Amino acid sequence: MINRNWIFLIALIPLLSYAGKKGEVDHYRLDYNPDEEVMTLLSCEDESCTNLYKSNKTKVKITKDNNNEGNEIYFKNVSNGKDSEAYNANEGTCYPLRLSLKGKSTTPQPSREPGLKCYIKGVLNPSCKFCSDGDSEDDDRPEDISVDMDLVGYVGFSSEEAGIRIDNEEINGLSLIIENVKGEDDNKNVELRDQSGKLLKKGDKFTFPNTLYYNRVGEIEFDLKEIDGEGQKVHIKLDLIYVPYKLAWVTEPAEVFCYDANGFEYNIHENTCPVIGKAGEKLSLKLQAYDADGIAIKNQNVDDLEIEIDCKEDDEPGCIKIRELNAGLNLIREFEQTEIKFDDQGVVVFKTDSEDEGEGYIKNVALIEAYVSPTCADDPDDDCALLINGDTAILGRTVPASLEVIETHSGDIDGDVVYAGKPGVEFLTKPSFTLVGLDVNGKELPSYSGEFAGGLKGNTSLELSDDLDVGVVVPTFAENEAGKHVISFDTSKIKFNKITPFPETDLDLPVNLTITNHDETRGTAAQTTLGNTQDPEDKDTLRFGFITLMDTEIKVGEAGTMASTLHYYGDDLNSLKEDGDTDYSLSDGDLPKGSLPDGTSFPGLSVKSGNKKVIDVAPYSSEQKNIEVTIENLPAWLKPADQEKAGELTNPSAMLDILSNPRLRASDRTFNRREVTR
Repeated sequence: MINRNWIFLIALIPLLSYAGKKGEVDHYRLDYNPDEEVMTLLSCEDESCTNLYKSNKTKVKITKDNNNEGNEIYFKNVSNGKDSEAYNANEGTCYPLRLSLKGKSTTPQPSREPGLKCYIKGVLNPSCKFCSDGDSEDDDRPEDISVDMDLVGYVGFSSEEAGIRIDNEEINGLSLIIENVKGEDDNKNVELRDQSGKLLKKGDKFTFPNTLYYNRVGEIEFDLKEIDGEGQKVHIKLDLIYVPYKLAWVTEPAEVFCYDANGFEYNIHENTCPVIGKAGEKLSLKLQAYDADGIAIKNQNVDDLEIEIDCKEDDEPGCIKIRELNAGLNLIREFEQTEIKFDDQGVVVFKTDSEDEGEGYIKNVALIEAYVSPTCADDPDDDCALLINGDTAILGRTVPASLEVIETHSGDIDGDVVYAGKPGVEFLTKPSFTLVGLDVNGKELPSYSGEFAGGLKGNTSLELSDDLDVGVVVPTFAENEAGKHVISFDTSKIKFNKITPFPETDLDLPVNLTITNHDETRGTAAQTTLGNTQDPEDKDTLRFGFITLMDTEIKVGEAGTMASTLHYYGDDLNSLKEDGDTDYSLSDGDLPKGSLPDGTSFPGLSVKSGNKKVIDVAPYSSEQKNIEVTIENLPAWLKPADQEKAGELTNPSAMLDILSNPRLRASDRTFNRREVTR
């Protein structure tokens, strides 16, 4: 409020009056000179009668308001906007004069009501009585007029709300001269203007009603007197107070969009809803004064008017509230700002604060809404005649100061064994990281949740060991508890590279998490392992495995099978171990192929549904030795390393003999005669 003890006489909604347009009669002015007994009529185009309406069709009829015929006065020569007639104001005939509007007795008819203004020697005579009523001569002189008013209005020029409108019957129409136009601190360079835009200065002629405009915040002394000092004495003293029309929040950038029908959505509002601070700190906010034309008031003496905004009683205007909203625009928290005061730039930049200790800090990741109520422009004891309008705006959002991983989990592989080259590793527990947001004091923020944590998705990366063939690892996010974000990845696409043989290896391969700085929040990094290597009883290992087809003898004319075994390297490359637990199928490759020594194909080989770990051999009618049997296009994890081409894999193969007298025991007919893998 403005801390002054003025008594304002202005109403909240100023009085408005009609204004004539060029080319029309606003009103008629009748001026009587009793010394010369002449009455002069003017046809006025505007309220102050600065311009005259000129037309050869103009005619005016004036009647005496006594209902007697023959008391009319006709003005028929008003073509130049002016005409005069003799008039003798006899005693006993003191009747008000009226403008006749019957039929076409007066043409054109005025747009203003009343359409006739009367003057005696230039002094307004509201009664329109141009005569003596039989009393003393002093009764002919109008009463002196002394006006002393304090008025308040808005800074500005063009809008309807700007300026101070003065429409007072006591002084309307008086021919006045400006005695004084003075601003505060005796500033004489005051740009006070009337409703026509004219710059007003001492010595200028002036009439009311009128609207006075000023482009600065401040107080002006405006004194006027009657031009003709004879007869009626007129003195008008006005103290004009000009205040801001509105206090509004300033955002950077100027246009801020933080929500739509669905509230705040990170992907939509990331770049249009600015970060204005971090949770746990006080925010710097900016409040600007504007004039009625919507122009920021700068280099003004706002401070001199002592516009103070302080939350006091609920029913007293003048309060700032800071609100923290969630992504759905629901209120999380609110506090009242302590008193603030404008500087001489028409603006106040302040830190959020509160009468309650510690409450001026922003406590959440949130949208920040600021509210300033309408504020009394005058003494509230005077019923707050004029309000400086307030504003409510969402200014931006707050973010965590930093991110932190509070928990990591190593992976736990189902079955504890992974074969290189085998896709789709199944985990009992996936490798994961649990992340939270922290305020400037290191306190966890449950409010860093949902859409407010949307920046994680575009700024989080996971990096796995080069031993893995996984391509781009896309992080997954889950939030089972507000503010706690579990980051993992789709393990079904993991496949370990299978290039050169290696001994069985612990799966302590690193999984590296990196979250880059974003939204003015400091990122973080952490590491866990792909598999469980801590528990000796449940240790996860990686193997280089392959299928071994067994050399086989089958009797002529009988069906038989060729067995296979899943081998892997143990503690070193000289230690070959058999895996009898892991399931596999030879049918995952092409049909087995047999090749005779001369290159001719050997028929009758297949993998049946009963046992997919063996090759079925159909009966053959004659002996045949050194048949090479192989299976092409098996999955990589079942292929052995190529002994001749380092770093490449090959197809498993074995030798088949069809004999009349094979070894007596069936178990002896399946063997690895080369003692090497193929």
